[in-house]
Amino acid sequence: MPLAAQASAAIAGYPVGVGITCHQAVWFWAAEEATAQGLVPARPLLARMGNIANMPGSAQGAMLRLPRVGAVDFNHTAALPPPGTVLLWLNAPTHSAVVTANGISGYNQSCVFPHLPALGNYSSGLRTQLGAGSRLCYMIAENDIVRAAGGVFHL
Repeated sequence: MPLAAQASAAIAGYPVGVGITCHQAVWFWAAEEATAQGLVPARPLLARMGNIANMPGSAQGAMLRLPRVGAVDFNHTAALPPPGTVLLWLNAPTHSAVVTANGISGYNQSCVFPHLPALGNYSSGLRTQLGAGSRLCYMIAENDIVRAAGGVFHL
């Protein structure tokens, strides 16, 4: 199941009331896809989330260190990047999400989609719903994050 399909729904079975960051969620979906590709063994949800919480330099730091394959400025383009592309916003707070068939999908997206509820929720937003200051972001290739989740971090 490609990364876009992994990220097309909230993380099933995630404990209610336990916080999750956008970066942790994207790493989780990448690790699930790495499992599907045979790069890392299947793990129970909380074991995988524990591995993500213990990543060297944090899930956010690891996301920021991944290679970027370009930038997209939604002020000048109407098209989303290909499904499975990870989008990364560097303005504070940093944010990452995945391009899916539903739009831009992830957790805690109110920082780039002002109409969404604040924290703790999974959501998908359309390019046209991005906040005015959130239209420039960077792209991380699906293969890069999936290989990192499986081969580098063994999530």
